[in-house]
Amino acid sequence: MAQLLIVEDEFLIFEDLKNQVQRLGHAVVAHATSGEAAIQHAIDTKPDLILMDVRLNGTMTGVEAARRLRERHAVPVVYVTAQGRAVEKEIDARHGEFVLVKPFSPAQLQAVLVAAIGGPTTVDTTVTF
Repeated sequence: MAQLLIVEDEFLIFEDLKNQVQRLGHAVVAHATSGEAAIQHAIDTKPDLILMDVRLNGTMTGVEAARRLRERHAVPVVYVTAQGRAVEKEIDARHGEFVLVKPFSPAQLQAVLVAAIGGPTTVDTTVTF
């Protein structure tokens, strides 16, 4: 079971994502709606993985928040976004960053979580879901 931080500014999307993650056997240790709050929650909770929306409340994007977090912690990030191709150009898979494009299936969520957290998988981690 992994400990996840979900960074999502839309409450209904957060609730749906939290429920899906919990059904897969993982725990949500914190929720943030801005990049600034995400950084603080990550420092406080030290999650195993961050599910990060790209567009957030506040002045910082999800990509910028992930870059700042990477300077402090080596935590994998999965960007959960409808802007898949635009985000792919900004991420760095070498640092444990993945993209999960909305809408996605529970199987796609499970596959990207396994790929990001580690463990046995048949998922090619270079592929965007």
